[in-house]
Amino acid sequence: EKKMITFEVTESVPCEFQADREKILRVFSNLIGNAIKFTPEKGKVLVTSEVKEDQIEFTVSDTGPGIEPEQIP
Repeated sequence: EKKMITFEVTESVPCEFQADREKILRVFSNLIGNAIKFTPEKGKVLVTSEVKEDQIEFTVSDTGPGIEPEQIP
């Protein structure tokens, strides 16, 4: 709220999956926390899910500056 960030969650189709609850919550907490931390005021954080065959792909994206290409390795 303080940074006035828009937070949006979309899913391709409703689905259920089995996962270690604590681990998946830690993963989402880290990814979403970093997105919020590095998104400027009035930016946007988007969480999506997409079913791909027998897997679910989750994506967290934001309007922050991103990682410099030379720092990716």
